[in-house]
Amino acid sequence: MVDGTTIEGHDAVKDYCQKEEQLVNEHGSSIIFQIYRINLEADTLKDFQGPKLTEIKVDGEFVSGDDTVGAVKTKILPLIDNAILTDCELEGQPDRKIRETDQVTFFFNYSPMQDAALFYADHFMILPAWVQVLFHDCKSEEFTTILAKFRN
Repeated sequence: MVDGTTIEGHDAVKDYCQKEEQLVNEHGSSIIFQIYRINLEADTLKDFQGPKLTEIKVDGEFVSGDDTVGAVKTKILPLIDNAILTDCELEGQPDRKIRETDQVTFFFNYSPMQDAALFYADHFMILPAWVQVLFHDCKSEEFTTILAKFRN
């Protein structure tokens, strides 16, 4: 398969296709942005990612074929800010909002997405797709270095 998945035999292919069909039926051609705040002091990958702050689902047409990752960030950040404020106020946790010092990294297919890359064309993405939006208060290079220690 194009995404690197190895499927052997008719039953395995049938199961894989059924799972894909179920995802499309459930989520359509959408992008689900899952928002997290990174804990730079964490000792484990799970603690590094932290709890999910909120989730936003947009139609796949929200992103055009010409949009870079940076352009998508510009489009989605106001929606994220509003969703976090709404969710956190409901939960009584107003301190979880986006901070002025926050850096944002999109994470897809186990890798950070580069702002200059085209959102669709430079990433193997079949909709529905899940993109993690990671807020952190360090430069992207430092984030990548810290993330690498959890991968080793």
